[in-house]
Amino acid sequence: MNATLSKLLRVTLPALGLSRLAAEGLARLTWDGRQGTLGLVLAHPTRVEVLAPNYDGFFAGQPLSINNLGFRDDEDYQLAKHDKTFRILVLGDSVTFGHGVRFEDTWPYLLRQRL
Repeated sequence: MNATLSKLLRVTLPALGLSRLAAEGLARLTWDGRQGTLGLVLAHPTRVEVLAPNYDGFFAGQPLSINNLGFRDDEDYQLAKHDKTFRILVLGDSVTFGHGVRFEDTWPYLLRQRL
């Protein structure tokens, strides 16, 4: 192993780890809860990020709840369902998610109320 690579591994990589730790500490100390609550997303190996199940906080100035399955919803659901139960999964962008609006004002919620 040459000297440059050895120095990179011994000095630079640990310094990057300390920088990330310091940035995390600074974010937690200076975070304004009106901007949102930390912990909304989790790292995922194939999807990059996913919504944190059972998250309850604020996002974009609005209350936000993520259910046990990782979807924006105030209700938790079991995977097993009754024979006469129909489920509709709505996938979409920030408009579907309801960025900046209450859950009760999102179009998937309004659709559920009409069905």
